[in-house]
Amino acid sequence: VGKRLIDDPRGQLFQEYYRVLEELNPKVFLFENVKGLLSMLKGELLKTILSLFESLGYKVKYEVLNSADYGVPQIRERVIIIGTKLNQDFQYPNKTHCNSDDNNIFNQNLKPYLTLSEAISDLPFIKSNEESFEYSSEPNNKFQKLMRNIAPEKLMDHNAPKNNDKLVKLMECLPDGGTPQDAPEELRPKSGFKNTYCRLWWERPTPTITRNLSTPSSSRCIHPKAPRPLTTREGARIQCFPDSYIFYGSRSSKNLQIGNAVPTFLSIALKNSIKQHLETA
Repeated sequence: VGKRLIDDPRGQLFQEYYRVLEELNPKVFLFENVKGLLSMLKGELLKTILSLFESLGYKVKYEVLNSADYGVPQIRERVIIIGTKLNQDFQYPNKTHCNSDDNNIFNQNLKPYLTLSEAISDLPFIKSNEESFEYSSEPNNKFQKLMRNIAPEKLMDHNAPKNNDKLVKLMECLPDGGTPQDAPEELRPKSGFKNTYCRLWWERPTPTITRNLSTPSSSRCIHPKAPRPLTTREGARIQCFPDSYIFYGSRSSKNLQIGNAVPTFLSIALKNSIKQHLETA
């Protein structure tokens, strides 16, 4: 496994992290990765990573956290590894939200998952190749108020890419949460995976968004109410970046910054848990 770890680009990234840990020797560290890490090399990669962290004198634990459980309008599962040199156990942050369809007795005091509608309903439903600098309404809820706190009057990064007429027609045909199978056969794409060219659900959290959030041929990213994919600003909202946050570069560069990020609400929850761990040690 060690040899394959070195040859794998992800492994190289991990080794660089290991080198930094060895050099800086922090009391606590956090390492985040995709859920697929659990099954890579039949689980051997994770075992190797954990044992190498332990070889530096850390007590190591990991959990899969879902961002939606912390108020993010998106189902996004990530492996969060925590290592500590302190004498007590690290406690992962408590969930604040849950799927209201789950009749779990432990979920009674939790808020329901935040939906896409709650996250972006104040952003105008522009069409393909359109742009808007104005909000469509006042904030409709606490989340939107928070996102618009200290935001400039002029809305940033809310522009839709230009899609060809056939693709726009296909997107117009899709119902809420729909797939190309819901469209007339002549409009259906000849290629693509099951979750490509698919519409999002208005009253649910989104699936995991990626750097391709403005590309209909990529995983489900078509706006539930407009015949177009998500805009950069909508992607930023789904990752809980405030509207005052400025992204730089081309559309694809901005979407890469957004799609590869850890949602800010999850980052804050983890930061608070680490702070508490350090303060009570």
